[in-house]
Amino acid sequence: MTKTVKIGGKNMRLESNAYSLILYETTFHRKFLKDYENICGTGELDVVNYIRFLWTLAKTADRDIEDFETFTEGLALGDVFKILPDLVELIYDNLKTQTVKKKKARLSRVFTFLRSKFSRTRHAEA
Repeated sequence: MTKTVKIGGKNMRLESNAYSLILYETTFHRKFLKDYENICGTGELDVVNYIRFLWTLAKTADRDIEDFETFTEGLALGDVFKILPDLVELIYDNLKTQTVKKKKARLSRVFTFLRSKFSRTRHAEA
């Protein structure tokens, strides 16, 4: 699954596949699915996990992406917040053949949470 998002005024291609899981776990020494379930299950905004997922999906799409620390130096948190639904959706689409109704309900809660947070932000910026 691939998707192009705009971040920092530039287009960035993201890709989610089996390699993403391996890259995430070997780079961060954390469980990809556990972290994903935590952000979907709790509805809490764990920005560091989202940034880890963003880098992983960018690196999956383009192996020439710089290391995580260098990558994050150029990121504005506001830009990351704007693409959170895209990240969740891309990972979900890659995993959906393995998901059950319970996980779909959690994802729905995350989307609702994100929409409520960012729809107000967008109106405030206008």
